[in-house]
Amino acid sequence: MPIEKQKLNTLNKLIDHGVNTEKKITAMGIQEIIAVPKITVPEIHIITELQDAIKTRSTIAYLAAAEDETEKEKPNETESADAACEEDGAQDNAEDDESEVQEHDRFHF
Repeated sequence: MPIEKQKLNTLNKLIDHGVNTEKKITAMGIQEIIAVPKITVPEIHIITELQDAIKTRSTIAYLAAAEDETEKEKPNETESADAACEEDGAQDNAEDDESEVQEHDRFHF
């Protein structure tokens, strides 16, 4: 699969701006991103996605718009966890509400 033109143009803008290594890309904060000449909002989004791809070591897959196989497996894991929760339906609703509150206090969404 070829690299999407928008992603390639954004990458070229970064390189022209002197951001030419993965380390420099991941180190960019929002102030450095918006300092890139003629940057657009969709390109800012591409840069943040590129930063995430670099951190997860999936840069080539991101640029080629290939799906990660682990991403495909995640919904199945969630479905099986949901099914297990439905089978354990013996808990009281008050306990469920309390556990949801506790999860939100710990930033589990």
